[in-house]
Order: sequence, then C-alpha cells, then structure tokens
Amino acid sequence: MKRKLMMTGLAAVLLGASCSKEEGTVEDHTHVGGNTIVAVQYNWKWGADAYDDAQMYTTNLGEPIRFTRVRFFMGQPHFKDDGGATVADFPAKYLLADKAASGQVQNFGEVNGHLHTLEMTIGVDSTTNHSDPTMNDAPLDDATMHWNWNPAFGYIFLKLEGRYDSDNDGDVDNADNTFIYDCGGDVLRRDAVFNIHTDALTGGTLIIDLTVDMAQLVNNLDIQADDNEHSPSPITEMIMDNLVLGITHE
Repeated sequence: MKRKLMMTGLAAVLLGASCSKEEGTVEDHTHVGGNTIVAVQYNWKWGADAYDDAQMYTTNLGEPIRFTRVRFFMGQPHFKDDGGATVADFPAKYLLADKAASGQVQNFGEVNGHLHTLEMTIGVDSTTNHSDPTMNDAPLDDATMHWNWNPAFGYIFLKLEGRYDSDNDGDVDNADNTFIYDCGGDVLRRDAVFNIHTDALTGGTLIIDLTVDMAQLVNNLDIQADDNEHSPSPITEMIMDNLVLGITHE
C-alpha cells in the first residue's frame, strides 16, 4: 500500500512537471501566467509643446509648414530585464502610429516581469515587407500603407504629408504646394531602444508613453528644394533617422 502511494505521488509530480513545461513553452517567450496587459500610447509634440493640428509651424530651416498626415509602423516589441534577459517577445506584432489618432492605446499582449528596456523595429521586417498585405492582420492589411501597385516595394514605413509656404507669403494655406514623403524599402528599416524601467507584475494594463517630436521629424529637411520622395534616397534615409531620434519615452 505504501509503495503504491509513493508511485502515485511520483506520477503526480512528473505529470505536474510535464504540464508546467508544456504551458511554459510559448513561442514568443511571454511568461506563463503573464497577467499585465502592456500597451503603447503615442503622444505628439512640436519640441517641448503639445502638437496642434490647427497650427502652422516653422522648421529649423525657416520653412513654414502644416502637417496633414503622419503615419508610421513600429513593431516586433522585445522586452528585456536589468540583466539583458528576454522577458517577452512579440515578433509578429505591429502597431500603426497615426497623428490623427493621438492618444490611442494599442496593446502588445500580456507580460509578467520587470521591464528594463523595450526594443522595437521602426518600419517592417524584410520577410513581412515582402508578404501579401491582403493575408496579414491589422494594421498590416492597410492598403494605404503599401505600394500595392508595385509589390516589390512592399510597405510604406512612414508617410509624411502636408503643405509648405510655396508662394512665400508667410502663411500656409490650400493655395500652397503639398509635400509628400513615402519612406519604405528594406534599407530604411530602423531599430529603436527605450529605457522604460518599470514592472508588469500587478495585473491590469501598463501603458508605455512614447512621444513623437514632429520638429525632429523634419529637422534639416529642405522641403522647398524637394517636396516629393517615394523611394529610398538620401532624403528618405534622413527622415527615417530623424524619426528614430524623434521618438522618446519620458
């Protein structure tokens, strides 16, 4: 009888270990039982001030402008702890930051642990970039963010549009020319690392605030000289580099 009980106990331990291992084998490395929803909220500024869609701004090169559309992809969030070990990884997760949706909260998923750094792709990874957008989940199914007339180009990583003072009257209105920069192509993908140093351990939702500085986005951009770019070039490379510098966690 005693031997039977011991064997039964051993079987229970092995079964428990087997179940624990199976549940813990999560492809994206999120911790089992992760009960804190981690999300991102984008806030838009011009320098130190809150960005105002109705306002005209002047770039560091002295060009008056108004923005009409700013959208860009960020994704593949990867969280590490203080020692550099992976806490959570979401390789298939992408977000679409949109100036028109300021304050919108977008979820990554559930996490359980201390989050020291957040690493993200700005743009889209090469494999996804050359996939069929009609087969992808939102936001990668957005046809307005893809060169669907030329699939080899893939996704538009950053769409930057507006008007500038083309008639030099000191104002920007509907009579002025537009500027359009569509940044995309594998060479324009960028990486960003944010020190967030926070805990995702107590349940509920943890919102990570990312600030987008619109002034930095157009820093040293001579819009009068070239107001239209739709392919990898020194100009679109500079804009993507500006975007990396312009996104911060406060």
